[in-house]
Formats: sequence, structure tokens, C-alpha cells
Amino acid sequence: MRELWGFMVNVQQYFDRPWIMRGDFNTISNESERRGGGFNKWSAKAFNIFILQAKVIDMPVHGITFSWSNNRENGSWARLDRFLVSPVVLTWFPDMVQRGLPRSISDHGAITLGVVKDFWGPRPFRFNNEWLKDRDLMTEIQNQWEDRSTTRSSSFILHSKLRRSKFLIKRKVFSRKKDVSTTKALEEWLAKVDEKAVSIDWTEEL
Repeated sequence: MRELWGFMVNVQQYFDRPWIMRGDFNTISNESERRGGGFNKWSAKAFNIFILQAKVIDMPVHGITFSWSNNRENGSWARLDRFLVSPVVLTWFPDMVQRGLPRSISDHGAITLGVVKDFWGPRPFRFNNEWLKDRDLMTEIQNQWEDRSTTRSSSFILHSKLRRSKFLIKRKVFSRKKDVSTTKALEEWLAKVDEKAVSIDWTEEL
């Protein structure tokens, strides 16, 4: 990871502009950001040095304590996902807030950045691998990606095909109302279990 941090700092030097970095950094900055599992102090130290060298702020997150879980009986949680923001951005948007959303059936929860208290950004689009098993859906997506009827710019074509793929997936998923309601119920149940497990640790019942 140290090579990655060094590479990002070097890249940043070529762009004299404010930065907003977001992602799964696959590490934590201090021991309080992990529960269960081991703590690698050298990895955390390297990450904190990167934050200082990149001159960004690790904003506090609201709504959740951890953004990732291993979904196992011997539970492990960590705050792997975050936004890192240049200080000048916060002077432009003093009400900017980083907020974590409850995890779905994924092991990661979505992180959003918003400047209005009641708006946390667009609703994240979740993708489930089981959709890849639907041959009809995959055929539809493949056909529209192979369509070369337009002569517009490459960026416009890519944007259109991604948007069309998302539409095809949503149409297919929402045509199965029972599956959608079942998934929603599972998500709500998982959020409750997650909350209890983090607050009181695992019990036989959980």
C-alpha cells in the first residue's frame, strides 16, 4: 500500500487543484476504526502519513461507525470507506457532511457526501452477481453494447451504454416484485442485526 500512497501523492503534484478522494482504502487510520480482527499499526501509520502528504482532511462520518463487515459469526467491522477532502473545499461548502448508509447484503455500506442536511447524494446503484446468471438479461445487455449505430463521441457512447445497461437491469429486477420485497426485508433485518452486533457484540441469538 505504501507504493500506492506514494504514487497518489506524486500524481497530485501535477494537478494544482483541490481534491476529493473517495473509495475503499482497504486500511484504517487508528485502532478505534476496527472491531474484531487484527490491527496493523504500520499500515495505519503509512495511511496517516499519506493523508498529511496529500494535504487532505479525513472528515468525520455520520450515521455509522463502520462501513465494512466480514459477515461472519466471529464478526469483524472496519471503517474502510471514506472521503478525503482538500481543506479549501470545506471553505467553499462549510455545511458539507460525510454520511454512511446502512449496509445492504453487500459487505460494504455506501458513503455519501452532501452539502444540504437533508440530501446525501444520489441513491447508490447496487449490483448483485446473481443477475449475471440471467441469460436473457445478459443477452440484452450484450446486444446493446455491440450496437454501433451511433457516430457520437466515445464518451457519449460509453455514457449511453452504461445508462442503458442500468435501465435493463432495473427493469428486469423490478419485474420480480416478490424478489424485491424479499431483498428489502432481508436488508432491514441485516441492518438490525448489524446494529446489535456492533453495540453488544455477538450473542448466541444473533
